[in-house]
Amino acid sequence: MKNRSIEITVRADGELNIEALGFHGIDCDHATAFLEQALGQIDRKERKPEYYRRAQNQRVQKVGQ
Repeated sequence: MKNRSIEITVRADGELNIEALGFHGIDCDHATAFLEQALGQIDRKERKPEYYRRAQNQRVQKVGQ
């Protein structure tokens, strides 16, 4: 599995940027929801191409052991 992290950048003027790295789809929203709720009003939300990419789930099935 790819490493996942949340990067928060605070500019000198106080503007915050929250970026979910390594997440795909709705997992991006879930990963940052607690920060958005704690910070209050969100002025702008941009979704990167990764948001629209489906998360890849890998299944392993072993037969006949």
